[in-house]
Amino acid sequence: MDAEWFDRWVRLFSEREGLVFPVERRSFLSLVVELRMRELGVERMRDYYRAIVFGGGDSDAEWVILVDRATVHESSFFRHDTEYGWLESHFIPERCTGNDDACAVLSAGCAGGEELYGIGMLLAAAGVRYALTGVDLSGTKLVRARSGVYPVSAVARVPDGLRERYLEVVDARRVRVVEGLRRRSCFLRVNILDIAKWPLPEADLVVCWNVLMYVAPARRLEVVERLAQRLAPGGVLMLSLLDMAGMEDAVARAVPGMERIRGKGLNAYRRSFVSVSEPVAPVQPVSPGAAG
Repeated sequence: MDAEWFDRWVRLFSEREGLVFPVERRSFLSLVVELRMRELGVERMRDYYRAIVFGGGDSDAEWVILVDRATVHESSFFRHDTEYGWLESHFIPERCTGNDDACAVLSAGCAGGEELYGIGMLLAAAGVRYALTGVDLSGTKLVRARSGVYPVSAVARVPDGLRERYLEVVDARRVRVVEGLRRRSCFLRVNILDIAKWPLPEADLVVCWNVLMYVAPARRLEVVERLAQRLAPGGVLMLSLLDMAGMEDAVARAVPGMERIRGKGLNAYRRSFVSVSEPVAPVQPVSPGAAG
């Protein structure tokens, strides 16, 4: 894929899905598109591009497949040590313990559900009621999340006590999240840029880890505001440091009613008991960091 075609595909992904592909990911995007062309027996890039843009009903299904291929990223359980430690030591005892209502968790960009199920394990182990919702753009990853079946390598970091209680052996290479956790989980195909259009319940916790790197830097604060609007009063929004590098304090300034939670290696914010529905104030991002 030459530079001209790369620019065309990047514009298309940006206009349709709000996704960003920096020049460093040109080889990755080229591989995704060219492999799909080979599967379909399409020889010319021009023909495939025109089929996507002008092809009518069938092109919609093909676009979903291409987006799925371009956004799939590998994940695993308990990758975020600092975040899980804070959830276990602060969030769960302070927000969930002793609360008659179920602790509602939303994972925006949930991939295969690994991170969300990990949070569910902590909640279940603490003996609190909970409800898990995951949204993602990748249909392939959502299939895995709903099945709850993962390779043994993906669960290597699950603490032994949680592994014994919440994972069951399928065969020598795979494990499955126990039915109790799966039954309290719901996974939906949603673009986080459109999350405001979905009638999702207010959440006590919203996590968005290593997702905003796929969103244009100029739109990241807009997405953060939409995620903040999903929070119940006093709820917590957790982002990754990579996604918002150099913009951590800008989030609290730009999104009304959000207070940054201080902690080493932590990028989290608590919603106050005021509205989080005003427009995001224009803030110039500072060193937004790697986007791929």
